[in-house]
Amino acid sequence: MKTSYLEYYKLILDKVSFDSSIWEKEYHKALSNLNKEEAFLLKQWANNKFFRTDRLMTGQAKRQHDGVSLKPSKRKEAI
Repeated sequence: MKTSYLEYYKLILDKVSFDSSIWEKEYHKALSNLNKEEAFLLKQWANNKFFRTDRLMTGQAKRQHDGVSLKPSKRKEAI
């Protein structure tokens, strides 16, 4: 079974959602590589999946897609 680039980027974004800086880089890369229709679908998916959490995107990814939020990262405290 062949996987589309859209599904591939959804998988990648889901796996790196623990770190907002990595997520932003991958999101930007995905938007630049997908065609307009697929980019629109990815934006909708990201809105539905990551909406209403504590941390908002910054930088170029935010300019490309306002309104997408990320899952808050879990910080390990030093012992």
